[in-house]
Amino acid sequence: MPLELSTNVRVLILTLYGGVGVDLNEGSADTTAELAGEVDYTQDGETVSLGEARVTITEDAVGQGIPVRAFAGVQINIFPVKLYGHLNAGTNSSFGGHVGVRLVL
Repeated sequence: MPLELSTNVRVLILTLYGGVGVDLNEGSADTTAELAGEVDYTQDGETVSLGEARVTITEDAVGQGIPVRAFAGVQINIFPVKLYGHLNAGTNSSFGGHVGVRLVL
């Protein structure tokens, strides 16, 4: 669950924002993915079955502490369309960002 403190400045159609946040990251997850199927080889129009292949991936994860992060972004407001870009940088060496379009009705 994220907790954030942020502020912004808006001048005409441009909004700049920034802040800090903490992610209460004490959850856990278990994931298993499996892919199976026939493997065929085709040469000169002739197909030969090589058999069957199966791949299984299992991953377990546990939330680690409460990382602090800073974020900043810019938004262009052309009513009702909002174009934005957002960046995050965390104390746990995480970094991320996204861009998007929002439509306000």
